[in-house]
Amino acid sequence: MGGWKVSDFVIDKLPAMLIFIAMKSCLIISTLFCLFFNNAQAQSPNAAVSRERINKHPVNHFAQSKDPLAKIITVLDKTEQYIKHIKTIAFYSSYKSVMSSMDDSIYTASGQIWLKRIPSDSIFKSIFHIKGETKNGGVYDYFYDGSNSCEVQHKDKKILLINPRLFPNNENNRAKARTAMEPFNYYITDTALKTHLLSSNPQLKMLTVSGQYIIKLTYPVDKHGGKSILELTINNQTFSIDKVDLLSNINGTTFKSTAVYSNIVLNDNTIESEIPIKQAYEGYTIDELRPVKPEAKKTPLLGMAAIEFHYATFDNKYISLASLKGKYVLLDFWESWCGHCIISIPEIQKLYETYRAKGLNVFGVTTENTDKINELIKVNGLKYQTLKADKQMLINYNVSGRPTYVLIDTNGKIVCRSDNGDLDQIIKIINDKLK
Repeated sequence: MGGWKVSDFVIDKLPAMLIFIAMKSCLIISTLFCLFFNNAQAQSPNAAVSRERINKHPVNHFAQSKDPLAKIITVLDKTEQYIKHIKTIAFYSSYKSVMSSMDDSIYTASGQIWLKRIPSDSIFKSIFHIKGETKNGGVYDYFYDGSNSCEVQHKDKKILLINPRLFPNNENNRAKARTAMEPFNYYITDTALKTHLLSSNPQLKMLTVSGQYIIKLTYPVDKHGGKSILELTINNQTFSIDKVDLLSNINGTTFKSTAVYSNIVLNDNTIESEIPIKQAYEGYTIDELRPVKPEAKKTPLLGMAAIEFHYATFDNKYISLASLKGKYVLLDFWESWCGHCIISIPEIQKLYETYRAKGLNVFGVTTENTDKINELIKVNGLKYQTLKADKQMLINYNVSGRPTYVLIDTNGKIVCRSDNGDLDQIIKIINDKLK
């Protein structure tokens, strides 16, 4: 099946589908975290995991071994066995997340999911249908049939078609990175769960509470300075994953999420029949998401004179572009809700510290959440200044997404711009001009 056409979009045209969680809805952070343990008696102390030690504990050691690590590894082994037994699965999922750097950032979603594992599928390893509802009452269906994904938003009567193979097959794939995916967590069908969880040598602890194993994985600080903890709640009879808690903290921002899975049914003959699209959705508008062709991409304002600005900083100074004439100026448009922006703070700081004495000025540019921005400035010890700008500056510099970087040369012309968070070309120009 190639790309869908409107004429193709009729009853029973779309086979079954799958789903994947993308944390990037609010905060695109490479680290995963969970909520800390409550008042329960720990069964094991923290223990650093090594691949050699993991391989020493086969599944049948669980009953007699007194080694806490062996018990944890065995629970993960049994969970993997459970997952590998899945051919089809249906379950109800409820999801909640909150980010500390955003006011009113609580996001909730829930839904019924029907899924069939397809190990040969290169995108999701499955096909699926999710029938979901968001905090604001947005009811939707999301399908993936092994070739294309289809997002049906009922409130707006809109359908979005996506061929995931037109985009890089990573966590930012346009078919994966949808808020419609939030109710599902990839762990629940990951047949290589143990390998993926333990590859970064986390510290481990396990509790047994009310018939459930609760495994806490505390990961080493990652390359972005992020601290991560993951907590899996596993049924001690079936070894299904019943709950996933995530906690992340990076550069002063904390992100928490909880996903709870219930009413789990495995390998029932009725599940697969719930996966295909069963109606034509008459009266809905249809759009198709495709990559922008390189020749169609235009870099806004490149080569043009930068527009004058005059704004206060968070330390109550006033900065104008005219006062910076004769120097290179890097504008970093960011906000407290932008995960990529927060991850990039150390890189921007390093760039400023390296080239400030050679004539580089760096200014953060923000227009929202003043209190949260001020907290992040203090927590990260930013040495460059941040402007309290407004929407007019966003209009003047044609900024719609974050982060956006704009490099202005000594003559006041825009010589480079990045709208996708990539600093490589900007760094190259700065290095060439100011080395």
